[in-house]
Amino acid sequence: MSPRRLLRGTEYFMKQILLYGDSITWGFDPDFKEKDHLRFERDSRWGGIAEKLLGEDCRIVEEGLSGRTTSLEDPAACGKNGLSLLIPILQSHQPLDLVVFLLGTNDMKNTYHASVPDIRRGMELLIKTVLTPFVWDTGKPPKILLIAPPHIHDRGVHDFIDGNSEAKSLELGEHYRLLAKDYGCNFLDASRVTEPSAWEGVHLDREGQRLLGKAAAAKIREILEQER
Repeated sequence: MSPRRLLRGTEYFMKQILLYGDSITWGFDPDFKEKDHLRFERDSRWGGIAEKLLGEDCRIVEEGLSGRTTSLEDPAACGKNGLSLLIPILQSHQPLDLVVFLLGTNDMKNTYHASVPDIRRGMELLIKTVLTPFVWDTGKPPKILLIAPPHIHDRGVHDFIDGNSEAKSLELGEHYRLLAKDYGCNFLDASRVTEPSAWEGVHLDREGQRLLGKAAAAKIREILEQER
């Protein structure tokens, strides 16, 4: 029996949306003053903002992990490879109507020495995984929204961010746009709607999260209306 048939009540009719991202999706607050306030509350994270704007017909699941890459292994931390964990996460949250990717920022760290085409190939592996029918008990993959991350600005705050990281971030959006076109995915360029923290240059502040959530909600609504 399909997992969707096992759902009861209003959950059966809700659109299930999974956000698969890094610390931007997790909601890291670049202006934190104390370690117990590292993360924005859900209502101030872009995922929570988008869910509120979309209304009761949509449920957004936030799968944000600080340091997550598309497919690169962090030499100093386990579990950051987004590809290695993707299938079990997808299967644990199915059935899904939409998977939203917002990854690539960590791939641009000088730790990895990854080129922009390398990062694009990592994202391509994630997309191909979602589109593989055997991953899903229903045999029907969900739609995909690929979000290119905001631009990086080298402010000298992080030793893993440098001028090369900044230069790569300026190119990545166009690579992701073409990748989305190749695979029939929906696309949103976050750099067109929001900017990272002025002093820190990588993560979104409260206003940046709000702007991204608003833009994401509009794009998600557009995608879901295509089914009607």
